Amino acid sequence: MQIKFNTGRQYTANGQWIIARLLDNGDVVFVDVDRQIEGRIPVLCDRDFVASIFDRAYVLDAYDSCSYTESQLDRELTRELRAIATA
Repeated sequence: MQIKFNTGRQYTANGQWIIARLLDNGDVVFVDVDRQIEGRIPVLCDRDFVASIFDRAYVLDAYDSCSYTESQLDRELTRELRAIATA
C-alpha cells in the first residue's frame, strides 16, 4: 500500500511531493522528493491498525513532529519510490 501527494508547501517550484509506502512489518517509509529527505516511521502497533489509518495526515503528522528516523533507505526501494513520485 502506498500513497503519493503534494503537501502544497512551496519548498520548490513543484511544491513538496512525498511518496510513502506501508511495509509488511507495519513500518512506513517515505521519500520527500523535493527536499531530498528519506525516513522510516517505526511501527507502533500491528500492521492492520496502521493500514487502517495510513493516509496523508498520518505521514505528515509523523514527518512534521519528527516522529521518524531519517536514514538512507534500501537503494532499490529509494529508486523505486522516487520513480513513482516523479511519474
